[in-house]
Amino acid sequence: MLSLKLPAVFLLLSCSIGIGECMKERDISILVHFYKDLVNHGLPSTYTIPEVVQQLRKIFFLEQELRIGCIICTTTAELVIDQILSGTPPEDLTSVIEGLCELFGQEPVVCEGLVYLFAPIIYYVVQNGQINVPLFCNLVADSECTLDEPPGHDWELELPDIPKPNISLEIPVRIFIITNQNDPPRLKIIHLTDTHFDPEYEEGSNANCGLYLCCQSKNGPAPTPEEAAGKYGDYRSCDAPLITVQKTLEHVAQTHPDADIILWTGDQPPHDIWDQSIEENVATTNVTVALMKEYFPSTPIFPVVGNHEAWPVNIYTPEFVPEEEFSADWLYNALWANWMDWLPGDQAANVQHGAYYSVAALPGLRIITINNMFCYALNWFLWMDLNIPDPDNHLQWLINELQAAETANEKVWILGHIPPGSTDCLPTWSRNYRRIINRYENTVVGQFFGHTHDDEYLVFYDMDDPERAINVGYVGPSITPYSYVNPSYRVYYADASPENPTYAIIDHETWTFNLDEANLSGEPNWYLLYDARTAYGLPNLQPGSWSDLAFAMAQDDALFEEFWRYRHRESSSPDIQECDAECRTSTLCFLVRADSRECMKEKDITSLVHLYKDLVKEGLPTKYTILEVTKQLRNIFFPERELRIDCFLCEPTANLYIDLINGGMSEEELEEAAMGLCDLFGQEPIVCEGLISAFVPIAIYIVLNGQLNVPLFCNLVAGSECTLDEPPGFDWEVELPDIPKPNISSIIPDDPPRLKIVHLTDTHFDPEYAEGANANCGLYHCCQSKNGPAPTPEEAAGKFGDYRDCDSPLITVRKTLEHVVQTHPDADIIIWTGDQPPHDVWDQSMQENLGIINITVAVMKEYFPTTPIFPVVGNHEAWPVNVFSPEYVLEEDFSTDWLYNALWANWMDWLPEDQASNVQHGAYYSVAALPGLRIITINNMFCYINNWFMWQDLSIPDPDNHLQWLINELQAAELADEKVWILGHIPPGDTDCLPTWSHNYRRIISRYEHTVMGQFFGHTHEDEFIVFYDPEDPERAINVGYVGPSMTPYSYVNPSYRVYYADASPENPTYAIIDHETWTFNLDEANLSGEPNWYRLYEARATYGLPNLQPESWSDLAFAIAQDDALFAEFWMYLHRNSSSPDIQECDVECKTSQLCFLVRADSSDLTQCDAITGSIRQA
Repeated sequence: MLSLKLPAVFLLLSCSIGIGECMKERDISILVHFYKDLVNHGLPSTYTIPEVVQQLRKIFFLEQELRIGCIICTTTAELVIDQILSGTPPEDLTSVIEGLCELFGQEPVVCEGLVYLFAPIIYYVVQNGQINVPLFCNLVADSECTLDEPPGHDWELELPDIPKPNISLEIPVRIFIITNQNDPPRLKIIHLTDTHFDPEYEEGSNANCGLYLCCQSKNGPAPTPEEAAGKYGDYRSCDAPLITVQKTLEHVAQTHPDADIILWTGDQPPHDIWDQSIEENVATTNVTVALMKEYFPSTPIFPVVGNHEAWPVNIYTPEFVPEEEFSADWLYNALWANWMDWLPGDQAANVQHGAYYSVAALPGLRIITINNMFCYALNWFLWMDLNIPDPDNHLQWLINELQAAETANEKVWILGHIPPGSTDCLPTWSRNYRRIINRYENTVVGQFFGHTHDDEYLVFYDMDDPERAINVGYVGPSITPYSYVNPSYRVYYADASPENPTYAIIDHETWTFNLDEANLSGEPNWYLLYDARTAYGLPNLQPGSWSDLAFAMAQDDALFEEFWRYRHRESSSPDIQECDAECRTSTLCFLVRADSRECMKEKDITSLVHLYKDLVKEGLPTKYTILEVTKQLRNIFFPERELRIDCFLCEPTANLYIDLINGGMSEEELEEAAMGLCDLFGQEPIVCEGLISAFVPIAIYIVLNGQLNVPLFCNLVAGSECTLDEPPGFDWEVELPDIPKPNISSIIPDDPPRLKIVHLTDTHFDPEYAEGANANCGLYHCCQSKNGPAPTPEEAAGKFGDYRDCDSPLITVRKTLEHVVQTHPDADIIIWTGDQPPHDVWDQSMQENLGIINITVAVMKEYFPTTPIFPVVGNHEAWPVNVFSPEYVLEEDFSTDWLYNALWANWMDWLPEDQASNVQHGAYYSVAALPGLRIITINNMFCYINNWFMWQDLSIPDPDNHLQWLINELQAAELADEKVWILGHIPPGDTDCLPTWSHNYRRIISRYEHTVMGQFFGHTHEDEFIVFYDPEDPERAINVGYVGPSMTPYSYVNPSYRVYYADASPENPTYAIIDHETWTFNLDEANLSGEPNWYRLYEARATYGLPNLQPESWSDLAFAIAQDDALFAEFWMYLHRNSSSPDIQECDVECKTSQLCFLVRADSSDLTQCDAITGSIRQA
């Protein structure tokens, strides 16, 4: 069995994620070529999937083409929209949305709260709007994801037909050449932002709770001192306690009693957005406003609304949503009640309409506060119809105010929460805002924002002359430490000349304290972090100076590092990482992007840091793997079987590699790219290196010499659940003899003499197993001496094995064979169905695999010197694993002859000489085992989807003519009145088996149902069976395949073997199986006691109450298990042999369906019985 899916190699052609059920799929577009499918796709939000996609983007950094997140976003969005528009009730869709929420890294309590809040809004928006899904995912999933077509919602506001006044440099020059900071007179302005006061913050609570917000009393006490919330806050996902807010305001009041104005740019409530209410948000706002009034009773305060004041968070209803239940009037009214002491009464209507206002703050200075929640991409109501220009006419109001100010010769400061160049801001709104600033550049002398929590700025450039910087937006640092930053505030100094003051900002400084030190000492030690002109050596704070600084940072490492340190305020959080090339580009681009549609100067900045961008050659490990992500997505959408991210990843990536190979990329270059992808799939570098060196040459050969059917390849390898719009196009049929099937019914006596047959399979002997080694090493295979000693006793490999990813030590192999010899000395036959080497497939060689095969064969001969043994080849005997070359692969480098010759050298003592050519040709044979009984062993690696050579050309029928050989042998047996047992490794109905091969094998069994009396397989490591049904009469069970339990405990099972009893009547024996039993021992108990305690786990007839072991009895059992929970629980226990592994989970509906479908699917291309048993489960 290959439990390890060889991620890097699979991704070379397929992005293999796993094999599942072939169920119906909605029409999801899977495009043809990598460069076409993914250029329009970005990544979602900030949790699990984005981290994975970020690594993919780094691997292909130079092309910037891989946008898996957009595929996930667009597919999921379209699915949800389709479900809503088709009438799915909210309660039915809730579980799906909650599943997606959990996939993005949130706990169930978070997801339940968010779904409760947002589901009604999502339904309303979908049912009443016209959502532009590509643009939605372009903005919400990843602003770097471009569109082939224009966004289609480009509206443009009309600016007044009044010429822009000529730019005058006289006043700015006069101001900025003055070096004495006391001259000219200055205004002192305090900028506070993003308070995020948390009334539930509790010192000593768990700061590492795993939620989006921690440090609350409801998170419980910290399990360790290191995880405890400090007195003043925590760098992790925690907001500001009341004492931190008070200490901040106290420091401002004491240090800056001469402050003239306070700007307060929004976000008062904390980040526990799933557990809030209108009442709680209003209360939090009331408390913070009351504190501001307490500490600054006479200082003018100009407040701004943030996205967190709303409930649900981010939701500000525009006028085109008339429904009262969604109205934000409750918030606007509450804000006016709080702000009315600071603002003139004539602004009541503006605040109560949309939380904006315009105030003459000083002679010649107007402060205009905007509510740019009408540009916020996460304000879902805006997505109802992006063609509606200027929601609530907010920008038009701003134009009117600015024009009036210009006419009155007033200067203006604009306050808002979200920086308009942020990718959080809808691009058309952002562009129109930039046009407004461009038009009124001589009027607007300051812009102040919050939202990012970082200490930043952004430069506005002239739309007609992109080299000329015309304005600056200042982004203030947050009071909250959320996340990884020190609590801080800004102080600005503005020109207040007695005559014609410009009110332009002439300097600013940031004040902060170190959170760790404050928590240790008991008191914040506030200090001046930096002042802008001194720290950066700026001649002035004109826009051109800020622009020059951004470009200087792109070239000067030391200067950028200084900026990076100030950005997070010298935080000592261990989560502050070094800023690499991609981080640096993104950070600097923010500074010069005032229009979210384009990164002004980004191309230039990118070129300046180009030398840092050789990430494509790095191996990039990731915390979360695509393997885990896609598995979760499959679970979320299981009932519909509609979301198949595996296929989305597979096709474009496979096409990319094919294009690269056909384009002449060298083997070394392909290996470098594959290394990054292998790491991304969760493997350690040592695993990746071994797999890539083994498989890249094979991948290149197949692409250059074959006709790879990528859609079908991904359909089968990346997820057999992903069906195809077109038939697979490789349906071939072997010809069956034109001889009528005999109408024979084998009569089995009630209690005939019996043969005893022992079935051993999947030994997976590991010669490097070491007792006490690390069983939790993080690789696909552990417990080896090279993994080192276990760090704790709980992680130590036991004497006889380990339930985790560990194979069989020699002592376990010997103890198993010893028990067979002692308990079943009367065994007539031993069948041994393959897989001898262990699962460390990345660290093997031909020589090592041969050595292991030699040892296991020698041990078998030692314990069973006279008992007939019939061996089978498994997929693990090959090197590289799974690869068995068919005859049409002529290159000696890829030949499997070395293995076939070695197998004959080992098997020749058990088989007649006339089978030498068969074994040496393909490891199959046909032997008259007893009078009237023929044993035929097949090599069904020619059906294995992970045997890459099968994919060279699927139109070639019957590789190596193996099935034709089987037909010939069965026909000869029928004519000779022989009964037949067929031995193989892979169960032919398993989705590991290519469907056309599987289909033809089933046709053969159907034709020879009266000849084939037993089929025996391994591979799955589980204790199972498979029922074959008549292709012409799908209700009639005609044969049974027995899948034996593994000797290896890999993974989560107890070492076991099977014993069959067959009819051996003196006259006309049928050799039909009349009963079987499984023997096992508990691994944990054996490791504790020092000796395995073998016992009979169950016997089929007595345990399941079967009248016989005829095919219809097994069919009846499968359907009975589907409807009887207790019976299924018993079967599930036997499946893993009563394992005490903690990794054996309860089997849910999806698991149950998958397990039972396996029992009734003998043809991987036919799901008739799968559908029937699925319906049986649902009826139950």
